[in-house]
Amino acid sequence: MLQKAAPPAAVEQKALNVHVRAGSNTVLLGRIADVQHGFIGTMAVTQYVLEIDGENATSNTGDEGAKLSPESEKELIVIRCMGDNFPAALLKEQVRLGSTVLVQGTLRMNRHIDSASKRLHAYPFVQVVPPLGCVKVIG
Repeated sequence: MLQKAAPPAAVEQKALNVHVRAGSNTVLLGRIADVQHGFIGTMAVTQYVLEIDGENATSNTGDEGAKLSPESEKELIVIRCMGDNFPAALLKEQVRLGSTVLVQGTLRMNRHIDSASKRLHAYPFVQVVPPLGCVKVIG
């Protein structure tokens, strides 16, 4: 006796829950102007201040030939390296003031509330957490 095959069960449709975190991948090349080691809560953090030359910067007047003074061409960028996978001991030996480094990380904002004025200030920094970021000594 032949039996009819049952039709396949309908595909259950569910709403997708997407967990996406917006981020800006950043790659910088510059010289180390300052190095600090400390903690944020219980996490060890190595913080570098990277000095970057703005060699192609021009004045705001639109005059392409007018270059800015050397003092105004330099930018200082804070780099925070954290996480259990970050080779802090190795980089502590390799990175010196004036070293040229290549940094890859995520652009983040450090929010700070000023107790005197009760205002919120946001300061950008580049967060380096391996394997999504790295610090390489170039010279």
